[in-house]
Amino acid sequence: MRPPICYSCRKRFSPSKEGGKVRFKLSEEDKVYNKRFEKEGFVGHPKGLEWFCEKHIEKAKSLKHLTIKEASSLLKNGQKVSETIAKTETSWWDKIRDFFRL
Repeated sequence: MRPPICYSCRKRFSPSKEGGKVRFKLSEEDKVYNKRFEKEGFVGHPKGLEWFCEKHIEKAKSLKHLTIKEASSLLKNGQKVSETIAKTETSWWDKIRDFFRL
């Protein structure tokens, strides 16, 4: 397990006082990687689980329905959470619309 260093700003913090971990949706690749942790004695940091300081944790929680790769640019570019959610929903709806287009 990595120490508590914010994924967004690289700030070190005390998880008992500020911030915490957020688990994101796992890609198929992440699921395969995380199978390693089922073996006894395997150590490391699981994919899809990241630390966030108190300044960034709420935004991260609002994006946990995405994979970390999908959420990464949104977490680091300073967009407001409402803008991020709107763009995500639009993108999802565009995919559905395109799927049903003849």
